[in-house]
Amino acid sequence: TMIFRAGFQRRCATVFAVASLLAPAQSLAAEPSPGETYHESSHSEEEEHAAGALIFHQFVGEKIYIQGQGELYVVLEAAYGKGNGEQELELGGELAIGVTDRMQIVAEVPFVLVDQDDGPQHNGLGDITMGFQYNLVQGPDFSFGVRSGFVIPSGDEDRDLGGGQFVWEPNLLGALRVGQSEIYAGVGGEVHTGNGDPNAFTYTISGAYPWRQLIGSVDLAGTVSGDAHEIYLAPGLWWNVVDYLQAGIGVPIGLTSDSVDVQIKTLLVFEFF
Repeated sequence: TMIFRAGFQRRCATVFAVASLLAPAQSLAAEPSPGETYHESSHSEEEEHAAGALIFHQFVGEKIYIQGQGELYVVLEAAYGKGNGEQELELGGELAIGVTDRMQIVAEVPFVLVDQDDGPQHNGLGDITMGFQYNLVQGPDFSFGVRSGFVIPSGDEDRDLGGGQFVWEPNLLGALRVGQSEIYAGVGGEVHTGNGDPNAFTYTISGAYPWRQLIGSVDLAGTVSGDAHEIYLAPGLWWNVVDYLQAGIGVPIGLTSDSVDVQIKTLLVFEFF
C-alpha cells in the first residue's frame, strides 16, 4: 500500500460505506492468543505463528506481508484528503499473490480524482505500482524481509493524476511480536528517473494490539525528499469481520507543513485461495 505523497496518489484519505460488504460477525467471546489471526485456521503452521500476521496492511507507510503459498489477497482502498490547495479522492485495488510461503508478488491500481482550489477537476487512472517481497526470516517472534516496488507512470502528470516518472521503491521491512502486540518497522527509498522529483528516503514504525475481534493500531511514516519532509501519524482500528475479511479505518494526520493536514482512509482486506 504504500507511501503517502503530497504531489499525487499517496496523499489522501476518506470514509466509504462498507456495511453492504460485511458478512455477519463471529462471536466476540474468544480472546485471541498471541500470534492468532482472523484467518489462522487456513494458514500453514509457519505462517500462522509468524510475527507480522496480526494485520496484513497498514494505513501509512509500508508493512511486511505474511502470506502463504497460493493465497490471494485483495485490498480495496478508499481515501480522501484536503490540503495543499486541493482535494483528492482515491479509490484503489491491490492484489497480492503468495508465490511461496515467503515470497509474494503485488500490484496496485488507483483511480484518482483531484479538485484544485484554483483550477479544474481531473479524474482518471493514477500511477500503477508493481513489485515483489521476500521474507528472509519468518519466525514466531521476529520476521524480516525485503521489498522492491516499481511505480509505472500511467497517470497523467499534466492533470495531477501521477508523478510522470518511473520510480524504484526498495524497502527493508520487519515485524516483532511482544506478547499479543506486534511492532512493525521499515526503511526504504524512492529512486526517480528523469529530472522530476528528487530521490527520497522513507521510514515507518507502527504497532498493533488485538482485543477480541478488534485490533487497534497506530502508524508513523515519513518521507524526506530534498527540502520537504512529510510525516503522518495514523491511529486506526481494524475489525476481523469473518475468517476471510478484515476491515479497517484510519485517520492519517499530517505533522509537518509539507503534509496533507488530515485524512480518513478505509481498507477492506479479502483473502482468497
